[in-house]
Amino acid sequence: MWANKPGIVEVDVSRARDEELPAVIRIYRQHNGDCGGVGCGNTFVARNESLGVVGAVTVKQIQPGWVSLRTMGVEPELQRRGVGSQLLGKVIEEIKREGNRTITVDLDIHINGQKEFFSNFNFKKLDSDSMVLELK
Repeated sequence: MWANKPGIVEVDVSRARDEELPAVIRIYRQHNGDCGGVGCGNTFVARNESLGVVGAVTVKQIQPGWVSLRTMGVEPELQRRGVGSQLLGKVIEEIKREGNRTITVDLDIHINGQKEFFSNFNFKKLDSDSMVLELK
């Protein structure tokens, strides 16, 4: 089903459409992620023209100006192919455009490399279980 060759998988990122929510939930379940709160208004998807929905992130407004990344996932076969980076980069841009200034993310101790991934986007350690990004 997935492209067999290594390399970057190009995606477009925007808010989820109703018909894409089952794919989002399937991806989150593959990662034992929280599917609660998934909806069109707060979930962004990464779509590839030939593969369809290949990744997603759901955000939650904590208070005005502050959002939290609740769940994020990429199709396992497509990890380390740029999907997550493209997805998170576009979501950060949209969150900032909407006037938010703080993004937090809770880390899952079972996911290796998660701290390094978010550090690449300038997230800083908030405490032992979470990271924060202050937008300017």
